[in-house]
Amino acid sequence: MKIDYGLQMLPDTILHIANDEEFQRLLQPELKAIKDGLIYVEDKDCIYKSENGKYRGYLNAQGQRQGVGILSSGDRKHIGEWHEDNLHGIAKIEK
Repeated sequence: MKIDYGLQMLPDTILHIANDEEFQRLLQPELKAIKDGLIYVEDKDCIYKSENGKYRGYLNAQGQRQGVGILSSGDRKHIGEWHEDNLHGIAKIEK
């Protein structure tokens, strides 16, 4: 599925998630996260559904996972769009 928020990538835009070919489908959500002024973090310790993990992606002003990101926990990866610390929208879980 292709997501299109109608956003264009500007020349000075730095992608952190969609720059990997595997995650190109997250280009538009990442551009939206950047436009919305969300903060990018790497290797943030977090808990998701009682599992400890590391998160790489965007956070809102309250420090919640928001926009796009990848949570690695155990043998699983939760990849996709987040809203207030929950997977929301286009997302998948890989084992």
